[in-house]
Amino acid sequence: MDGLFLEILNLSLYGSFAIVAVLILRLLLKKSPKSISYGLWLVVFLVLIVPIRIQTAYSPMPVGVESFRQEKLYQAVPQAESGIRAVDDFVAKRTPVRKLGEEVFPMERMVEGASVVWFAGTVILLGYGLVSSLRLRKRLEQAEKVEQGIYELEGLPTAFVMGMEPRIYLPADLTEEEREYVLCHERIHIKRHDMRIKQGAFVILCLHWFNPLVWLAFRCMEADMESSCDEKVLEKMGLDIKKGYSLSLVRLSAEERWFGTPLAFGEKPIKTRVKHILQYKKPVSVVAGLAVAAAVVVGCAIWSAPKVESDSNDIARMEEEKIASAVEKQGSHIIDREVLSSERHYRGEGLLGEGIAVEVWSGKCRFQLDSDKPLRLPDGITQEGDTLYLESEKYAFGAMSLPEPDESGVAEFSYTEEQAALFGVCFGSIYPYELTMPQEEMGTMVRALLESKGYIKQETYPRNHIIVDVSLHQQKGYSDWRLLLSQPVKQGDSGIWCVERWSDELGHLYYNYVSGAEEDVYYAEQQAQCDEGHKVGLLNPEDIAMTFLREDMNLWSVTTEDIVVREGTLEDFYGDMSSKRFGYILELDFENEWLRLNEAQWYTEENRHRLAQVHLDPNMEMPNGFYIRTWENDRLMDMGKRPEILVIELTEKGVEQKQLKGWKELEKHLEEEGGYLPFWITSENGVVTKVEEQYVP
Repeated sequence: MDGLFLEILNLSLYGSFAIVAVLILRLLLKKSPKSISYGLWLVVFLVLIVPIRIQTAYSPMPVGVESFRQEKLYQAVPQAESGIRAVDDFVAKRTPVRKLGEEVFPMERMVEGASVVWFAGTVILLGYGLVSSLRLRKRLEQAEKVEQGIYELEGLPTAFVMGMEPRIYLPADLTEEEREYVLCHERIHIKRHDMRIKQGAFVILCLHWFNPLVWLAFRCMEADMESSCDEKVLEKMGLDIKKGYSLSLVRLSAEERWFGTPLAFGEKPIKTRVKHILQYKKPVSVVAGLAVAAAVVVGCAIWSAPKVESDSNDIARMEEEKIASAVEKQGSHIIDREVLSSERHYRGEGLLGEGIAVEVWSGKCRFQLDSDKPLRLPDGITQEGDTLYLESEKYAFGAMSLPEPDESGVAEFSYTEEQAALFGVCFGSIYPYELTMPQEEMGTMVRALLESKGYIKQETYPRNHIIVDVSLHQQKGYSDWRLLLSQPVKQGDSGIWCVERWSDELGHLYYNYVSGAEEDVYYAEQQAQCDEGHKVGLLNPEDIAMTFLREDMNLWSVTTEDIVVREGTLEDFYGDMSSKRFGYILELDFENEWLRLNEAQWYTEENRHRLAQVHLDPNMEMPNGFYIRTWENDRLMDMGKRPEILVIELTEKGVEQKQLKGWKELEKHLEEEGGYLPFWITSENGVVTKVEEQYVP
C-alpha cells in the first residue's frame, strides 16, 4: 500500500500544477464559453489518475510523476525530486535520518502511517458518497412515473438526474414554464454524460482527499459543468428566456449539497450562475476560436512532463535497481554508489538513424550500506562490512556519433529532437555472454534489445518478405519453425534472399547473423556475384530456406515437402504458431503441468518415397503399412488446461475413438495399455490443445 500511496502522492503533486494552470486560464477566459473550462477540468481529473506523460525538453510543468520514489526516500538521507526546492530541502534536511543499526528507517514509518491515514480517508469518503446515494434512492421510491424517464415526487426541493439508467426527478409543483426549462437542462446533462463524469471525478477526489486544490478543482468543475449546461439551454431555447430561466433557478435552488451524487437543476453557486445567464451573449467566433486554441495549448502542456535526464552513472543506477529490493527486505539500505571500473565492448551505428551510435558497456560497482550486518545476496555480489561489490552485466546505451570537424576545426551539431531524446538513454540489459563474443553477434543482440523496447521495427531488412513454415512431422498447415526471408540489398526478381530471423513453436525469436563479417558488406558481395551470373540459387527463397535448415539448423531430414513457402508480411511472421508432433508420451507431470514426449516420425506406404530422403532403406518391409522412426531427443510440452484427448478403444464393433475428460484419465489409459503408445500432439503457441492416439495394427 505504501507504493500505491506514493504513486497517488506523485500524481497529486503533478495535478496541483495542472489545477493552478487551469485556474489561471479560467480567470483569463472569464467571458468565453464555460464548456471550454469544463473540458479542461476533465483533462485535469484524468491527469490525477493516469500516470502516463509525454516527456519533452519543452514541457512547462516543473515536475514529473516520479517526484517521490521509495528508493530515494528510504535512504539514510531521504531525497525527493519534486522540483520544488522547499519540499526537497525539507525532505532532505528536516526529516529524521536513520541511525546505524536501526532496523526500520524513520521515513518508512512516516510513509507507512501516512498511507494508512490516506486509505482510511478514501474509504470513509467513498462510504459517505455511497450511503448518501442509497438514502436518496430510498426517498425516491415513492416517485410517480409521468412519462418515459421522467418521475415526479411531492416535496422535492429541486429537479435532478440520477440512476444507472438516468432518470429525471421533478418536484410536483412545477409550472409549465419551469418544467420546460428543467427538462431541457437535465436532458443536456444526460446527452453529455455529465452524471458519469461527476461520479468519476468524485472517485478521483476521494483518492486525493488530502489535497485542497483537488477539492477546489471539483467545485470549479461542478460550477463550469452547470454554467455550460445553462449556456446550451439559452442557445437552444433562445436568449429571451433569460429572466424566466433565472427566476426558476432561484426558486429551485438546492437547499443541500448533492455531494458526489445527482446533478441538480438548482446546483450552487446560484448567484454566480444567474449573473452569468443574465450577462450571457453569443460569443464572437474569433474570440471563441482563440479561447479554444488557448485551451488546447494548456491541455497539451498538462499532458507533458520534463524529460528525465539519465544519471551520469547509469551502470551503478541500474545495478542498484537490481539489488535494492533484496537489500531492503533484510532491513538495510544503499546510501552511496560508485563505478570502480567500466569497459566498452561494442559500438554500432545506423540502428537508430544516421549520426546515432549504440554502445555496450559493463563495469564493477561499489555500493555502501547504512549497516554492516551480513546479508543474504544473489550470486555475483560480495559483501565486505558495509560495502557491496558487484560485477555488472552488459548494458546498451544510446550515444551520438560526433561529426567530423570542418576546415575551420569546428564541429557543428545538428540533431533532431528525436535524436536528442535518445542521447545517453540506457536501453536496458542484454544477456551476460562472454566478453569475447563476436562483434557481429553483439550487434544482433543489441538489435533484439532495441526491437523489444520498441525503438526500432521488428525487421532487419524492410519491404519484401517470404514466410517459410516448417513442419518436422510432414503436417501441412502446421509450423514447428517459421522463417522470415528478406532481400538485404535490392528488391524485386534480381534481389538475393536471406534468412534474417526465425521463431520456434513457442514463439521464441532467434536472429541470424553472418559470422566474421559485417552483414551489409557480406550481402553486397553476394549480390554482386549473383549479378555476374554466379550463385543464382540466392534468388530462390526455397533454396535459401532448405540450405539454412540443413546447414545451420542441422535438420537434414527436412525435405521440400515439409515446408510451405509463401509471400507474407511481418504480421504473418509474428502470428500464432500451430504445431503438430508425433511421438510417445513418456511422462505426465501434474505438478509442473508438462508432458514429456519422445519424438518420432510416422511413415506409411503413401509416403514411402521419403525414406530415402532421410537415409532409410526405401525397400524395407512395411507388413502393417507403416514405419515409426524414433528420435533420441525428448521434448517437454505445456499440458494446457482443457485439451481435446482422443484415444483408441477396441470394441465389438472394431477400432473406435474415445474422448477422455482430462489428463488424469489419459494417465489411467496409459497405465492400462502398458504406457508406450504413439500420439499426435497439437499445440498452439507451445500449449497442448489436442492429443490423439495413433492406431497401430
